[in-house]
Amino acid sequence: MSQPDIALFLPSMEGGGARKIFANLSNYFSEQGYKIDLVLVNDTGSFLDEIPQKVSIFGFTASRMLTCLPELIAYLKKRRPKTLISTMFDANIISLLAKRLSPSLTTRFVIRVPTVLSEDLERSKAQEKYRIIPSIIKHLYPTADHIIAISNGVAKDLHDSFGITHSQITVVHNPIVTADIHDLANPVPEHEWFQGKNNEIILGVGRLTEQKDFATLIKAFSSVRRQRDTHLVILGEGHLKDDLISLRKKLQLEDYVDFLGFVDNPYKYMRYSDLFVLSSAWEGFGNVLPEAMACGTPVVSTDCPSGPSEILDQGTFGPLVPVGDAEQLAAEILNQLQSPTDSQKLRNRANEFSLESGGPRYTELLMK
Repeated sequence: MSQPDIALFLPSMEGGGARKIFANLSNYFSEQGYKIDLVLVNDTGSFLDEIPQKVSIFGFTASRMLTCLPELIAYLKKRRPKTLISTMFDANIISLLAKRLSPSLTTRFVIRVPTVLSEDLERSKAQEKYRIIPSIIKHLYPTADHIIAISNGVAKDLHDSFGITHSQITVVHNPIVTADIHDLANPVPEHEWFQGKNNEIILGVGRLTEQKDFATLIKAFSSVRRQRDTHLVILGEGHLKDDLISLRKKLQLEDYVDFLGFVDNPYKYMRYSDLFVLSSAWEGFGNVLPEAMACGTPVVSTDCPSGPSEILDQGTFGPLVPVGDAEQLAAEILNQLQSPTDSQKLRNRANEFSLESGGPRYTELLMK
């Protein structure tokens, strides 16, 4: 077997923005003629369907990321990829431990950081196991041959919070917009509110967790409902679903807010909604914003760390509001519903976060 040019390493291909990005990159690299391995702790997940046939997929027998280190080292010694890129915290740590324990390898180790780590740690500090993570990051991350940060905010956090030098970090915005989005956005959603499009619809997409802060969106929507006949659709699953359903009942919005769970194709909901809202408390980037913009849908976002302000160019392509401010969020939702941003302007901006734009940047960094 010939030596792969690039190996992409992560836990699985089950849901999540990082998996989508790696699926996109595997397609791009393959189209450019590179030999690609996809290395997974668990070779499962819906995004496996998007991996081209000529990509070699390797799945480990370990049940958890933390126990797969011997198998990763064995893979590296056998296949000897020119570059291994990992993403997500656990995968990055295991990747760098493999580097340390295999000094004879000529593989370049690149890690991709998809979130503001200090924000994640701040919200997890009550858990004992997370107290040592800052030390682990400061000790291991600088041993990477290079670090890709998905936003300027993520890069700044790596430097300010963990002391990683600027020269070791390159910012590459997520190549999330692909050509097939436009075809996927064509079908009208089956939900009754979209049929005939007699209803004004606001859309939110994301995991039902503290990070996405859908409670603030629902409270803001309650205020909007007092002034406009509109509806709110939320796509995603998560442990806060029951709490959000209770909030919907408390605010007497049962007939106007619907939770549709996880959907394979969110783009058709984006296209046929009147407004997309990101209400997150923090993000690494915020993939759903350029995706919605690619569908021509106006957006409103919190000015959370980090990503949205970069995507929207400090508010040029959609208003930014303070995190957790339901009153201000409601005001900007009303403004966008009344005077929406031009759809073509949004599509043009979304193209800056396309695979065609970001793919070459990844190739340049990984194939040095």
